[in-house]
Amino acid sequence: MKKLLIIFPLLMFLIGCPPKPPDPPPLSQYTIIAKWNVCPLSWERVAYYISEIEKDTNQGIIKMTLDGIPENTFSLLIKNDIMLYRIRARVAGVDYFGRLGPWSRWSDWYEIDIKNN
Repeated sequence: MKKLLIIFPLLMFLIGCPPKPPDPPPLSQYTIIAKWNVCPLSWERVAYYISEIEKDTNQGIIKMTLDGIPENTFSLLIKNDIMLYRIRARVAGVDYFGRLGPWSRWSDWYEIDIKNN
């Protein structure tokens, strides 16, 4: 029995610990969900919203506009063909006559977790 106790630690030393699994690859796409409060307006009812989005990437700031958002929320699928670090947005309402209301302030920058964990 004593031989078995001596051989087991020797085997563990020779075999070694199992290797650490590799880090998961970065996500290939993200879904961004934005929602905002609806404010009562002094002018006509809102027909739809427009959102401006800024993406901070390894290629600089990329701006995009979403037009015709019917409600006070949207989701946006962003493919990670460039490295995305953070994102922010602002919105404005458009009335039934096509008049653009005031823009909201920019949201805070939201950091993107690029690890798939």
